[in-house]
Amino acid sequence: MSESMKQERTMKALSSSNTRLPIPVQNRQSGIFKSADKGKCKNAEQTTGYDCSSGSSSSSSESECETQTPGETVTLNKQHKEDQMSIMQTTKLRKPEIFASKSVKSLPSYSSRFISCPANDLLHDQLAKDREKLTKTSASLISAQGVISQPEEETASSSSIEPNRIEKIHERLQCLVEGEEVKDGSTAIDYKKEKGTIEAMNVKMALHRFKPYLSPYEQTEILKYHSVYCVGSHAKKHWATTDQTTLNYGYDDEKGDYQIVIRDHLNYRYEIIESLGKGSFGQVVKCRDMKPQSKDKNQANNIVAVKIIRNKKRFHAQALTEIKILEKLMQLDPHNKYFIVRMLDNFYFRDHLCIVFECLSLNLYEVLQQNSYQGFSIGLVKRFAHQILSALKLLSDHKIIHCDLKPENILLKQPDKSGIKIIDFGSSCFVNERVYSYIQSRFYRAPEVILGLEYGLPIDMWSTGCILAELYTGRPLFPGENEPDQLACIMQLLGVPDKQYLDRCARKKQFFDMYDQPRKSINSKGKKRKPNSLTFTEALKRSSYDAYDREFVDFINKCLTWEPSERMTPEQALNHPWMKATKK
Repeated sequence: MSESMKQERTMKALSSSNTRLPIPVQNRQSGIFKSADKGKCKNAEQTTGYDCSSGSSSSSSESECETQTPGETVTLNKQHKEDQMSIMQTTKLRKPEIFASKSVKSLPSYSSRFISCPANDLLHDQLAKDREKLTKTSASLISAQGVISQPEEETASSSSIEPNRIEKIHERLQCLVEGEEVKDGSTAIDYKKEKGTIEAMNVKMALHRFKPYLSPYEQTEILKYHSVYCVGSHAKKHWATTDQTTLNYGYDDEKGDYQIVIRDHLNYRYEIIESLGKGSFGQVVKCRDMKPQSKDKNQANNIVAVKIIRNKKRFHAQALTEIKILEKLMQLDPHNKYFIVRMLDNFYFRDHLCIVFECLSLNLYEVLQQNSYQGFSIGLVKRFAHQILSALKLLSDHKIIHCDLKPENILLKQPDKSGIKIIDFGSSCFVNERVYSYIQSRFYRAPEVILGLEYGLPIDMWSTGCILAELYTGRPLFPGENEPDQLACIMQLLGVPDKQYLDRCARKKQFFDMYDQPRKSINSKGKKRKPNSLTFTEALKRSSYDAYDREFVDFINKCLTWEPSERMTPEQALNHPWMKATKK
């Protein structure tokens, strides 16, 4: 039978039986397309489905192509399949051809319907032009007819095809299939794996693409944002609804802490990687910033640390002070020379104030721990001291008190270098804006804070002396179990303060009797610490064979005095003979 007679016969059969061509819909399990159309076909020019990932056609002999009539489903026999292909040839339908280079491991399977229309025809023409521009010899041709492999020498030359260009073609094809507008250049979101850059989606595009991954609450919440970089589509997120009002729509726990979900987003920009720590203020999480930081450098996926403040009024107020101080320090240190952590961003997200910082490495306590608490060399301690004192000088010059210096709040910039930065200004304050009377971690707490004297900038120098002694010996200088034991540790080294000093202390009666003598204090090990029973030389020895560094002992001694006014200032400490004697 001739081709023209076969076509005529088929057209008559179709017109009499109302047989329709299937609209292909991808079967997620098998990876092939099957018919799912139940209404009348408005467009006679419909293509058969094909599987882009496997290169096989759903009209092949391995899978059945089904058509539906108004009353029943009829399986096409071999003749009907031939007739269907003839009709396609008669109507001059073209199937999309996608070129893949060797560097592209797999191609996306399009789950939407392919319908022939002028937009598709224009796209197919553009794809043909793209093919010529990409390469003259492609690695493989994936079409409804299968995969056509090229010789090895041609495949090798095809590696010059730009993978990003191919990915853009797939995205443009997907946009047309889904009925989206495709503009010249790139799609609304353009992800380049090689360079790691992500351009923002607008809210409309984000809702269109990721609505199934957004909770009912998020579908309303996202409308407030101009740009979307991350939606947490791979996270096992809390499915919040707008009518759920308890515990902040279920996002908070009973203490007001935000409930972290790994791979979920913060502010539709930061992807949560892991939790870094928790404190009374809230928690800190490690995140990936999905927004490119520089158009010139094309950098993205920067790792940052995000401090999520607890959803309580007093923690929120202190966090605002922290932001105020950090902004001031960034103005004072525009070139990042004073070893203070940089604040990159701050925002509100689901009633939590969040502060974004550069992500640093280990803290000095963790480094000591890795060194089996053996302490560091005097040269390394001096390098740390120079950086700490430089930061404190900047703070002191502008009347800022850190209020919580300790090894845990001093972080290495890189794991294999001695550069450090001071973090955690959550307890910090300006000298004339002191809010809290009880501050600092116990081992590093100045005696005026314990005894209730007015405190100021010198409390940071006390903490610095304790820190440097610990970095050298590997153990805390004043390891008190509680406040009375902490004060006993201090008196063991410094002796009992004089009456004139004690008379100014608001909390004197808690630690001293009516004769200004220390009340008895015995720790959990049954040890009673006697005042003046330890010298600085003994306290700063790592072992009986340790060399005696007179200048280092004098330096620590001048950081640790009862009277705050008698302690060295950061500037004086930087000019101390111990600091001047060795290279920085």
